[in-house]
Amino acid sequence: MSGHQSWRRGLRWTAAAITAAVVAASCSSADPTVGSGTDPGATTSSSAQTNPLETTSTSTTESALTGFHAPIAKPTGARGPFAAYANAGALADPSFYPIGVWWQYPWQAAAYRDMGVNTYIWPDSVRNMCGAEARSSCLEGIIDAGMNLVVYRDEYTTAPAVESSVIAWFTCDEPDIIEFARKNCGSLGVTYDEVIIDLAAADPTRPLYTNFSDGLARPEVFTGTELFDLNWLDGLWDSSNPADDPDPGPAESGADFLSDLLPVWCESSAFKSTDAYWFSSDSRQGPIWYYGRNVRTAHDRCGADHPIMNAVETAAQGTSGTGTPVDPQPADVMAMVYSSVAAGASGILYFPQRTDNGGSVQTGSTFLSNPHSFDVSPEITDPAMYETLSGVNHTLEFLGPVLNSGRVERGFIDLAEEEGVVDVLVKRYQGEVFIVAITREGAATLEVDLGSLGIDGGVAYAVNGTGGDEREIAVEGGVLTDDLAPLVPVIYRVTPA
Repeated sequence: MSGHQSWRRGLRWTAAAITAAVVAASCSSADPTVGSGTDPGATTSSSAQTNPLETTSTSTTESALTGFHAPIAKPTGARGPFAAYANAGALADPSFYPIGVWWQYPWQAAAYRDMGVNTYIWPDSVRNMCGAEARSSCLEGIIDAGMNLVVYRDEYTTAPAVESSVIAWFTCDEPDIIEFARKNCGSLGVTYDEVIIDLAAADPTRPLYTNFSDGLARPEVFTGTELFDLNWLDGLWDSSNPADDPDPGPAESGADFLSDLLPVWCESSAFKSTDAYWFSSDSRQGPIWYYGRNVRTAHDRCGADHPIMNAVETAAQGTSGTGTPVDPQPADVMAMVYSSVAAGASGILYFPQRTDNGGSVQTGSTFLSNPHSFDVSPEITDPAMYETLSGVNHTLEFLGPVLNSGRVERGFIDLAEEEGVVDVLVKRYQGEVFIVAITREGAATLEVDLGSLGIDGGVAYAVNGTGGDEREIAVEGGVLTDDLAPLVPVIYRVTPA
């Protein structure tokens, strides 16, 4: 496409409290490097990546911060979905926004803590990362770094020194797509259904956690009585093509996946995540905004009130069909995160393991035993990635009370081919309005009608995804207008006049 074409589209809202429109720019205005494995958003100024939430001298206090970073009042009481669990720990704190990392070495925990990660999702057992002899010390090392834990329940994790940091019990990984996982959770010899029943009975004071995948996140698969089985132990990855599965088979007992099985699984795990990776996978290829689609599909299938943590990869999950692993760059990962947040994600889960080695997809035991899978960790070994995600994570931490509050509106257009479409999350909190916006592809002009929320004038403080580059935008006539660059998130804090 050449030249410049633009058009106005109204966003389809889930309710009518607020309206917005986008003026889409042409594909020629889109930055072709975003989403391509290059980093168009690399910061050249060190000051731009400084975490504005951290004080740099004893004379500066949080209360002295103004504009976007003025203190946000923290609510009291327990957070709704986790209020019923006496030992849910941080999950029950309405200011806590879970930022997790999947299965990393314990000695990396302090570095992850410093970049704003607050939860270790650690589906480990004695045969894997640490071994039986060192398992207790490994767990204690994670705890000493100040991390919350999501782990299997066993004789190690129920020790008082460890269990006090457990906020949820890990049940199973990807039972919605892997028959091996459904029938042998964690290689423990028990089925997923048995695990969720046994764990709930063993400790009703903590929620259960399940990591789901395509069955929860992808609208185009799992629509009937068949459960497609990726069976990753045999290297079969394409869940969208039943012909690639030698034995898809009927769902257990002939049950319908969406109407019979998934509702039970959704309700059994109050804390859940989904991990359909799109950036460089050989089996799943799609635009970055599909990370937000993961969240919307999960909410459609489990219910809008279910907290959904969305996984994003920081290392190559494949070759995108090129034969060469394609690693996401800092701007790519930041876009994945905010696409998820704008769609209503209740947490972010970083997946650092590279599941491709030299163009050959690793399978099963190779993935678990190859230390390269765990050593990649670009978010703590790559300075640019570390700086970017530190800013992202601390910004999400700061916004925790807002992101956990009741949603005002979530707007989007369900047309993948549209350019300039903007995903928007709008929250009203403590008399202010907070907006997270990110385009799906091209540049766009965002127009938000705040008059329907009773705001005729005021100022919007806008920052980028790392919390930097703050701008002030006047709200005139109840309308907030701003130009958005392709796949560059912007967060607004609107203070009424």
